[in-house]
Amino acid sequence: MVFPGLNSMPRRWQDAMRVALVVGLIWLVFVGLLSAFTYVDMNRAGREVTYLRAFKFYGLGFFCWLFLGPLNFAIARDLGMEGSRLRTIVLVAIGSILTSLVIIFAYVLLFYAPLMGQTAGEVLKSLQLIDWAWDTILFGTIYLSGLALGQRVRTPPPESSSPTRVAVKSAGRIDYIEIDDILAVSAQSNYVELICAERTHLHRSTLSSFIEQYADAGFIQIHRSHYVRASAVESIRANGGQGRRVILKTGQNLPIAKNYWSGIEEEIGG
Repeated sequence: MVFPGLNSMPRRWQDAMRVALVVGLIWLVFVGLLSAFTYVDMNRAGREVTYLRAFKFYGLGFFCWLFLGPLNFAIARDLGMEGSRLRTIVLVAIGSILTSLVIIFAYVLLFYAPLMGQTAGEVLKSLQLIDWAWDTILFGTIYLSGLALGQRVRTPPPESSSPTRVAVKSAGRIDYIEIDDILAVSAQSNYVELICAERTHLHRSTLSSFIEQYADAGFIQIHRSHYVRASAVESIRANGGQGRRVILKTGQNLPIAKNYWSGIEEEIGG
């Protein structure tokens, strides 16, 4: 959303002004509609009330939301932009509405009552559940609007930048191996052994450099010298009292270092 005159302001102020203007518009529509409904109902009942008087009544009653609204809108927008889980969104909403209602209650007693020429006790006696329901509805409108905006402008996660093929050079030729065809990777001095279904390839690279370059390929470390692809594992077996080994679907097996035993079954199984 673009507002004239905001481009010359600092970015943080631009953002704050946009939030305030959006929430101010929601507030104006909400109070305006309530005032219109009250004006029509009261006059139909024979009680002459002007629209401005009804607007003043609701405007003062919901005045707090001109400050609470932008805060709750910004919180919900940030949750939407971060792609937060539903549980987090609900818990934050509950905490925000409870905090807002406490602040509104204090505002009604300390400021609203004197402005309306009433005592705090008189205001408390006149309060009904429907009064708090309107606050909850306004909060929900603001919160969901912020959440929807955040989800709309959310930056999608960057696509994987890892290469999809490995160029293996040997004896005057270059073989291109699809990264998805590699079942396991093992360190061999200054080389890595790429274990595929039909054959193995020696690629000039250290194991750490290879894994860093292909970090998104889904290899799981089972040993300081070995990584395997979870989908390529046939089974995990004991190694005659000398630890455990991973058996690949090709029949090849690789040792699992003791410090990788914990949770390896779940990681490969998941």
